[in-house]
Amino acid sequence: MHRSGTSALSGAFNILGANHGSSVMPPADDNLKGYWEHTEIVEIHDQLFDELSLSWDSTEPLPADWLELAASIDAKQKLISICKKDFSAPGLHCIKDPRMCRLLPLWEDICAELELSARFAFILRSPEEVAASLLERDGYSIERSLYLWALHNFDVVRFIADKPNHVLTYDNLLDNPAEEMLGLIKSLALDPSEKVDKARLGEFVNRKLKHKHAHKNKPESPAVIAANTIYEMLTKEPQIVQSAALSAVEGISLPLFQALNQQRSDLQSLLDGELDLVDYIEKDKTVLRSKLASNLQESKDYASNLLRENEKLADYTQSLKETIAEKDQFLNSLQENIEVKDLYVEDLEQTIAEKTKYIESLQSHLSTSQEYVGQLEENVARQNRESEEYSQSLLETIRKKDSQFDELTAQMTQMRGIISGSLETLDGRKFVFPKMLSKIRSDLESVLSADDNEIEGE
Repeated sequence: MHRSGTSALSGAFNILGANHGSSVMPPADDNLKGYWEHTEIVEIHDQLFDELSLSWDSTEPLPADWLELAASIDAKQKLISICKKDFSAPGLHCIKDPRMCRLLPLWEDICAELELSARFAFILRSPEEVAASLLERDGYSIERSLYLWALHNFDVVRFIADKPNHVLTYDNLLDNPAEEMLGLIKSLALDPSEKVDKARLGEFVNRKLKHKHAHKNKPESPAVIAANTIYEMLTKEPQIVQSAALSAVEGISLPLFQALNQQRSDLQSLLDGELDLVDYIEKDKTVLRSKLASNLQESKDYASNLLRENEKLADYTQSLKETIAEKDQFLNSLQENIEVKDLYVEDLEQTIAEKTKYIESLQSHLSTSQEYVGQLEENVARQNRESEEYSQSLLETIRKKDSQFDELTAQMTQMRGIISGSLETLDGRKFVFPKMLSKIRSDLESVLSADDNEIEGE
């Protein structure tokens, strides 16, 4: 069954030297250590399910005569070819695919035809853990996953009951991989090419592989009860997987499958109702065809109009493309201009910053100058006051001098008159006092000259 630990068990067989074939499926996110499945075999299994209108997760039984169908015969021949190619050499071979749970009768025929000695390693995992894992990986409901678990495991138990088999649980394999593999080798009388390497097995198979656990709030449905009961019976008594004890498992499983069959019967009734509806729809097809025919010409006309409109739209679209190209070119030009303007603005901003600093310097000088002008104005005002006072003093002095000058002028005029009269008198007496007269004249002229100089200086 899927998500039951089959990959871990197959990987353990690989460590023992088992051959898995030439085409092994690579690891994936949901199975990082590998699937250990033969890709060609998986593809053939899926193709067979598809041709039977089923899939690995179908809950329907296989057709009663499915082994005789052409699809099964074709799949059998393809699988035989793969076995001859990959699994014919002596040694231990391992074929693993959870789909084989439902296709074991086909593989029984293949082993018989190839005379292969088949042994079956059957690993069990809690059905609720499997359901939780399928819920996360595939989104399946718990109920559906439990049905699938019961169906797959019941098919395996019924098939291997009379064949060499060994039953082990996923939990025991994770806890004690070496001991479990030793017990399996002994039980199935295997002869692996490699010895049991406990260290390698412990590194490959361990509790880290287990990511999902059973849901705490599990539904108490018949599927849950039946699946858990079967799991407990198989894990507590592995020897129950024998023909004589198979009835105990069938007693639990068959009611579960009967319930499934009832569900399928109900679905079939629903399907029959759907088929009646299909018949009713078929009867209306003629009317629908007539309406469709009448509307067909209208649709054609409408399509023609659409074509014409599309042509116009194409022309308009081309015009738009050209316009957009021109706009793009214009925008590119604008962008270049903007870049130039940005550089110019940066220069202006730098110049403004420099001017701002210069203005601040001028303002500082202006403030200093204003203070100096204020002081000058005060000094000028003071000097003006002092000048005015000095001017008033000078005017007063000038008036005094003018008065003195006038008096002196009057005195000089009077003196000149006297002197002139004296000179005339002297001139009339030159003959008497020639030398004395010359001396007097010289003295008088000197006095007059000195008086004139004094007057001019004032």
